[in-house]
Amino acid sequence: MNFLRRILGKKVLKPRDIALKIKRLMDSSKTESVFKIYVPYRYRVFISDEDMKRLEPFRPFLIKELIDYIHRYADKQGYHLLGEPEIFIKVDKKLGQGNFKVEPIYEDNGKQTMIFDKGEIFAISENQDVTRVFKKKSGGSPILEVLEGNDEGKKFNLIGSIITIGRREDNQIMINDPNVSRYHARIVYNNNNWQIEDLNSTNGVFINGKRITISPLKSGDKICIGSTLLKFRLK
Repeated sequence: MNFLRRILGKKVLKPRDIALKIKRLMDSSKTESVFKIYVPYRYRVFISDEDMKRLEPFRPFLIKELIDYIHRYADKQGYHLLGEPEIFIKVDKKLGQGNFKVEPIYEDNGKQTMIFDKGEIFAISENQDVTRVFKKKSGGSPILEVLEGNDEGKKFNLIGSIITIGRREDNQIMINDPNVSRYHARIVYNNNNWQIEDLNSTNGVFINGKRITISPLKSGDKICIGSTLLKFRLK
């Protein structure tokens, strides 16, 4: 590394340092509930214009590695992620080559993170304070019930504004089905409405027999992913 610095005359950006910064932010930003420890799952990474040009061919691979790192560290520490991790790499023209900044993203589509509990919605602000508590307007707390498949009979309460569904254990809803992708779909609550999105799964998402990419959800809708059939309903 010192050899590279002597040649380039400038500091060299190391992706590992970005991962370690995200790790420290996860530790410092954790929020403990009754049973779980929540940490941010979306981050902005700011780098210099020079470093962006150098990393551009490798950016998709770097983002994938950082996402894998978040999953592994969360699993190791017992942290709970409210959604599939996302990394956004942007240029900050004020930064010199080799320097970077990382910040967690707390808002969901420009809004505060939402936590559901017994029919109420708690809004968590950037400083982790509960700033609003109000009753959900359209029905009760949502539930996903497995009608057919290896998990038949299971019921999942939808907790959070983004709920991922897939085969991996770090999904909010883990489905024991080899035909389900690791991160198959996600259910999103926005503007007092629920919708489901396909996360580029192999076998797709079907609502009431129709394949969708993104679709609103209403109580009673049947969702098919892989060989598993689920029913979305409000209490």
